[in-house]
Amino acid sequence: MPKQQELIQTQKQLSAYDKQTVHQLFRLSLEWLEKYVEVVYPDYKIRKQIHDDNIKRQDANDPNKVEGLFTGALFGFKVTIEIAGKPKFLYDEVKEEYYKWLGGSGIDVNNCPERLRHFLVEVNEILEGRGDKFERDIANRKWQIDPHSPEYEEAINRLFTNIQEPLGNARREYESLKGKSHKDIKIENNFAGSGEQVKKVFQEISGRYDYQGFHFLPQDDDRSSVGVDSSNVSRGIDFQQRPSSVIVRNVKQDPNHWRIDEVIINGERKIALVHHSVLDEEVDLNSQPVYLPQRFNQEEINEINRVLNISQSPASSSSYYHQQEPTNSSVSPSQDNNSGKGGIFAIIGVVSALLIAGGVVIKKRLSRKIKR
Repeated sequence: MPKQQELIQTQKQLSAYDKQTVHQLFRLSLEWLEKYVEVVYPDYKIRKQIHDDNIKRQDANDPNKVEGLFTGALFGFKVTIEIAGKPKFLYDEVKEEYYKWLGGSGIDVNNCPERLRHFLVEVNEILEGRGDKFERDIANRKWQIDPHSPEYEEAINRLFTNIQEPLGNARREYESLKGKSHKDIKIENNFAGSGEQVKKVFQEISGRYDYQGFHFLPQDDDRSSVGVDSSNVSRGIDFQQRPSSVIVRNVKQDPNHWRIDEVIINGERKIALVHHSVLDEEVDLNSQPVYLPQRFNQEEINEINRVLNISQSPASSSSYYHQQEPTNSSVSPSQDNNSGKGGIFAIIGVVSALLIAGGVVIKKRLSRKIKR
């Protein structure tokens, strides 16, 4: 398909909700970037462009926290625009907003603190559809909390609790825009600065910038030594090694943290027992607490259904956990089954919980590209 025709098709598929969400998350990233400059470089005066004052966190004066939260917001934006299909026109809209914000702020890309310049350049790289370094640094970041510790499980539980309100808000916003395309809404660009000079600077350095050993987050030296794409999971937990009796006991002890849900495994849709920490639809059995019915005997399956208050009648087969025959119902990334919407809801919930409600965990699986 010719590129021009492909772009037109992407535009037709993009909803008003997707477009608005992308702009909102980017605006949130800029607000945290302004906060970062204010806290980390108090003597480097800029002209504040965003006056919404959405940052309410009590620890928003901690430089390390603010830097991490800016990174989390930017990552949420990056994943969301990729879920939306990476439409070029949307990248161009956001890029124009970024250049005007930067031009109005008074920040000189060529003459600002070095670490700030790295951030500014990578934002532009992401808006060019790249951002590979950013993605690698996220995947290889050092964990704030040991993922094997009770503290980590507690943090996941807090995150799950904190995302409920943002998820509800996102769903209501989606309903208010349901049936509308991106052409039906206009996102106002309220930044008065001129972005022409900024654009020229980025054009000169785009794609060949030297980060000089800079990383966006503290890196895990153990993982970087074997590469972030390594299949070595020695640091992780192989959830499939857990005895089925232990899994059933966990479900009985804390049923509110488990659900029966449809997931995608190796391109195929399956009904599985899923822990509430798993938010994305496409899952990996070895690295996530997701279990297929084949892991259990019929007595254990009956007990799981009973504890989760799931009817075992055929009429409720969509949520009923039961032994299934092999299926060839594969899922194509290009298939429009609205699965991307759930992914966007999840991104909004996680990012909002991290930035507003004080969550401390960026979900590991979000560091892998989510396909629509």
